Amino acid sequence: MAVNNENPIVQHVLANNSTSTLSISSSSHYPFPLSGSGPTRDPGLVACATVCGLFVISLSLCIPIAELVIGIKYQHQCPIQPKIPIYLIVAGSLTIFMLVTPTKVVPDLV
Repeated sequence: MAVNNENPIVQHVLANNSTSTLSISSSSHYPFPLSGSGPTRDPGLVACATVCGLFVISLSLCIPIAELVIGIKYQHQCPIQPKIPIYLIVAGSLTIFMLVTPTKVVPDLV
């Protein structure tokens, strides 16, 4: 396959290709700044993110807590299907466990 040398991009690459090795800086393998090395964080933004995060967590805990309470309250009283309260107890407790347990460390993006 022949290379078209009349293309300006090819001419630029060929003109700047002084060595065949690719130099990679030591910090290029990690795209996010490490703690302490980036710009300072705005305290108002951190407070807003904290309040919004707590609101989302508390809102997402409402349904599992309701499932757990209803399942425990009517555990032996369901005439249609006796396994529905057991399902509500298991689903509510597992969802609460998954929401409360940390799963992955996320680098600081803010």
